[in-house]
Amino acid sequence: MKLNNIYGDRFFEADGKEGGNPPAPVVDKEIEAKLERLAHLEKENKDLIASRDKAKDAKRKEEESKLLEEKKYQELLNAKEKEIESLKPKVDAFDQLRQVEIDEAKKVLGDKWDDEYESLSLIALRKTVQLLNVKENVAGSDNGKIIDPPKLQLTEAQKREALEKFPHSTKEKAEQAWFEVLKETGKIK
Repeated sequence: MKLNNIYGDRFFEADGKEGGNPPAPVVDKEIEAKLERLAHLEKENKDLIASRDKAKDAKRKEEESKLLEEKKYQELLNAKEKEIESLKPKVDAFDQLRQVEIDEAKKVLGDKWDDEYESLSLIALRKTVQLLNVKENVAGSDNGKIIDPPKLQLTEAQKREALEKFPHSTKEKAEQAWFEVLKETGKIK
């Protein structure tokens, strides 16, 4: 390759191999400072882009974790809604039972009924109706008292059989169960 070299006011063609090095370009100090500033700004720009990418990545991960938590909460909410839906028929049935009990109590008590009784629990309402609906004692009756059931009448041999037949039960439960079996089979009246 041939280059034109200027020597004084003359032009010469020079070969890169002969005659030495081509002349070095003259760089102004202001241009050199600007180039250094440009390199510095490019490095800062690359650093800012890298930090922006890291911040975006961190924000994306945070949003993903938030979505996962929301999904878990949504699943929990859906499960609770299903549970509530399954309980609604029971609540409706209880409300109907309560209304039937209140209507019966109103019939039984008649003039003794007070609107405050509606706010009582079912057990308290039943006891209130029982207390307010006391009738006079009738001769020759038990007046609604509960009498204890008769005691079991098993022989010693039958008691041993009961323990053999029901080894994992308590003595009383085994005897009761064996008594029921004997009663069903007609061996005890």
